[in-house]
Amino acid sequence: KRPHISNSALNTFLICPLKYKFHYVDRLPDKTIASCLIFGSAIHDVIGSFYASFYENGEKPELEWLLSEFGRIWFSIVQRHTLPVIFKPETDYESLLDTGKKMVKAFHETITRVILMKV
Repeated sequence: KRPHISNSALNTFLICPLKYKFHYVDRLPDKTIASCLIFGSAIHDVIGSFYASFYENGEKPELEWLLSEFGRIWFSIVQRHTLPVIFKPETDYESLLDTGKKMVKAFHETITRVILMKV
């Protein structure tokens, strides 16, 4: 079987070979977590909530509910994380909350057209 290396591992190696060694070879635990990782989890979870509601109720969830759900999920993920969350200099909790709501709105508008066309 051929060895596998993920895009993330390759990028880590190219940026900082020592960080690659610590993380992938020595398997040292992280001391912080990047906000982009938990932001992606929040987006993933809210899309999951959309589909769960859709399949349970047979109709698309309202946008306001979905935006509220994203806010709840984002808050929950940030609060429950045991590692300190590191934000890029140009971002913070609120700016990612706003970005997430814009993404959720765009998803809701796009997926609504797709669902309505298939029903």
